[in-house]
Amino acid sequence: MSLKRYLDKDIENLGFLDIETQTDGFKAQSGYMISWVLEIYNIKSRSSKIYHMVINKEIIKRCNKKENLDYDKEIIPELIRSMKECDLIITHYGTWFDIPFIRTRCNILKIPFISHSDKIRFSDTWKIARVTGSYKSNSLDNIARTLKIKVKKTKVDYAHWKLSVFGRKKHFDYILKHNFIDVQVLKKVWFKLEGSAPISARYY
Repeated sequence: MSLKRYLDKDIENLGFLDIETQTDGFKAQSGYMISWVLEIYNIKSRSSKIYHMVINKEIIKRCNKKENLDYDKEIIPELIRSMKECDLIITHYGTWFDIPFIRTRCNILKIPFISHSDKIRFSDTWKIARVTGSYKSNSLDNIARTLKIKVKKTKVDYAHWKLSVFGRKKHFDYILKHNFIDVQVLKKVWFKLEGSAPISARYY
């Protein structure tokens, strides 16, 4: 990793972001966020801070009493606050899923999202792999295995996502663990691929 290429663009804090959701057709309009994990890596100190939140049984009960299914309303504001600590936010397929999902949920819930004036850049390892590589699949799992990255993604058992609506801790624990591992893998994949592409000039 070249510090200069980042610092020349005033990038010091890299954010590695992944969200987990329960949706109908992977659309924010008909779903909600279950959890999010954001690791903020400072390239100068080489130190990290990890933020995360997950909904729980108490949140679900409060919403259900009001006949309101916006379970993620309490966890999104802290996500946005944490994202604003970053100069560059990295996702995998987040250009098409994570970021639009977050933005749409913010719009629905009337929570201010990141604005252009925040000057936060976004990059996507899926896009980099697709444009600069030649993989059988551009999934995060396949790219990681191909690049011999040791941290292995957990197998997705969708029953935990579906059953999480009942508020049982074991389902949230499983989902959050999966979320954490995705971020670990994402970070390792990024540092394998980042030299293959220019730093994104795109602000949201």
